[in-house]
Amino acid sequence: MDSSTRAVIAFIASLCIGALLTLIVTVSCNYWAPRSTHYEWIASDDDVAFWRANAPAGIDGPPAQSTTQFGCGIDSTFALSERRMNGAPFPDNWVSLRAGWPLRCLEGTRWLDVDQSTVHDIGIFETGTPWGSKIRIVPYRPLWWGLFANSLVYGAFALGVALMLRCMRARRRMAQGLCALCAHQLAGSSVCPECGAAAFSEFARRAGRIRR
Repeated sequence: MDSSTRAVIAFIASLCIGALLTLIVTVSCNYWAPRSTHYEWIASDDDVAFWRANAPAGIDGPPAQSTTQFGCGIDSTFALSERRMNGAPFPDNWVSLRAGWPLRCLEGTRWLDVDQSTVHDIGIFETGTPWGSKIRIVPYRPLWWGLFANSLVYGAFALGVALMLRCMRARRRMAQGLCALCAHQLAGSSVCPECGAAAFSEFARRAGRIRR
């Protein structure tokens, strides 16, 4: 296997590991991230436009009030329909979540139709917390640019850790007079008799294990 093939395999593997780490971090942010709340007693134009474009049939609107929470790795918006302004005790509402760090990479929405007592989930699944009965709603619809960028970031981190561990292992083997790649005994040779790799004899000589 030539070096270019190994490089492609390493890149694909690091990207896959990065995607897995991205999902783990995103779900963790949804469970544990602290959030600050910003109240908007009058719903923003963006919230109204989103409601009108995406609300399922039967959901009253547009929203009259909205609340936004910002946290480490998660943002959520909670909006109430205009029925609240007309004296309805339980207005229809909408919850929108975006999660991920450093970029938001998953999103989902939940719509509540009070009249029909129904919940419409789009890109949302519901789960309990590991430490009790508290329910969390977790988004799963991908935001592709954020998902790709986060996967690159975590993949580069994982690749850097792997290279550092490999370098530490190679130095330890060379200090013991072994081949850095296959750990075969070099027996004073500058080339490994097992795999044919160069033995980095200068480092090994400084360690006092291989002599010409």
